[in-house]
Amino acid sequence: MKRKISCILASALIFAMTTSSLGAISDITISANGILQPVRNEIINRNGNNLVGLREMSDILGADDIFWDSKARTVTIKKDSKKIVLSVDTGKASIDGKEVDVPVPAEIVDSRIMVPLRFISEIFDAEVLWDSDKRQITVNTPKESDYIVLDVTEKTDKDTKIYTYDEALNFAVNKSSSLKNLDDSISYLIEARDDLGKSIRLADGAYESYTMLANGAANGGISDSTALQAQVSSALNQTIQIMQGMKSADVNKELADVNAEMIKDGLAANLKNYISSIKTSQMNISLLEESVKLGQENIENLELKLSVGMESEQNVTTAKLEQKELEANLETSKLALKSLKQSLCEFIGEDTENVVIDYDITFDKLKDVQLDSYITLKTQNDPSIKVLKSNIEVAEYNRRIASVNASDSEKIELVNNVNTAKRKLTDAQDSMATNIKNTYNSIKQLEEQDKAKKAAVQKAIETYNSVVVSYQSGMATNYQVSQAKMGILNAEKEVEENALKYDLLVFTFERPYMLSASSGNNSSSGNNSSSK
Repeated sequence: MKRKISCILASALIFAMTTSSLGAISDITISANGILQPVRNEIINRNGNNLVGLREMSDILGADDIFWDSKARTVTIKKDSKKIVLSVDTGKASIDGKEVDVPVPAEIVDSRIMVPLRFISEIFDAEVLWDSDKRQITVNTPKESDYIVLDVTEKTDKDTKIYTYDEALNFAVNKSSSLKNLDDSISYLIEARDDLGKSIRLADGAYESYTMLANGAANGGISDSTALQAQVSSALNQTIQIMQGMKSADVNKELADVNAEMIKDGLAANLKNYISSIKTSQMNISLLEESVKLGQENIENLELKLSVGMESEQNVTTAKLEQKELEANLETSKLALKSLKQSLCEFIGEDTENVVIDYDITFDKLKDVQLDSYITLKTQNDPSIKVLKSNIEVAEYNRRIASVNASDSEKIELVNNVNTAKRKLTDAQDSMATNIKNTYNSIKQLEEQDKAKKAAVQKAIETYNSVVVSYQSGMATNYQVSQAKMGILNAEKEVEENALKYDLLVFTFERPYMLSASSGNNSSSGNNSSSK
């Protein structure tokens, strides 16, 4: 019987400690950006001004740093580029170095630091509302996204280089060796075209001379007329080859802008992939950091239970091993992020890793598309289709001029070249039409997933608010509150990941040649390297 009573008392002690309840539970609730805040300390009213615990104030604002200087008896709160220092004794505050009066000073109550809610919130540009019916304080802080828990913004400092997406893309374009190679090849083609123009005049002259000699030899019965005919044929072949080279040069010059467009689109896709991978990595790190905090809290609770005989050493050991694995995963993820940033900086030609690309992903739904009309348009005018059509043009030109002096087998080969080029175009158009349809369906699926995932966020918020209410009633632990908050973070992370996928998928949908890995290999026959 005594053991049973001891266990009941121990359970009560553990529950009281894990709820982290300090003082009486206030009947006033605080909502910040749509979710309830777990109020650990009683809210104190001083002449119409509400004082809340320093930790609650930090959680409400999402402060970057808070600090209590016990010697100076001052509280420092930092968020973004703003800093406020509150004095407990003087009733003064310093905002970014400028001293101001505080309507109600900070206090120390039962060893708890209490700070004025409205004053501090408004310093950080937050809106504070009071609902007397619900007895609820609502704080709406300025946010750069619609997320409540998930922070998708990168931390910056005075040395951080911040570029827009367009600026970063321009850097990548200027650094691109493919574009430089394309420019070099066009310069070469222009010079080669001029040289071919001179060569064909010489070849035409030789052909005419040999033809006249051959005709004269044949009419005069000269014995070496056969040799002269061979020289006529050789001169004609040389003329044909030069004409083919000139045609190839002309086509490649015409395709220069098309190839440049595809190279730039490829660079843009790579940049989007870097941004997406970095954002995903940062979200995973945020999730792991919260998991590490939650795991440590769990270990502390388990050790407390172990101390009163309500938990096994095996479970505590297992929890600690899992914690070490989480911490290792966190460090691995940080190294992976560092590597990604290094690759991005190399891609845009930056010599520092302290670079941020200011590119917010918004789930902008694709405008209504008449799919059949869109497929018809793209399968006729897509850059890769233009390249394949030019290949047909070159093949047909070669067939026409080379047939003049070609053998029967050579003529068959020339016709086959034309038919092969046409089949490649048809196959590419059919493949592109299929890829467009499949990608469009994938886009629509992501749009439906966006709705479902946003609904999951709302459900996670409702669950969290319910746990907070139970916590403030003494019916839930702080650990359960943290778990519920992790639920929101997970749900918001899935929304953002879905948006990242959607952004890249729409980008490629608008450039169908990028939907097929093989399409990048299509190039004009005269200059295969220019389109890579």
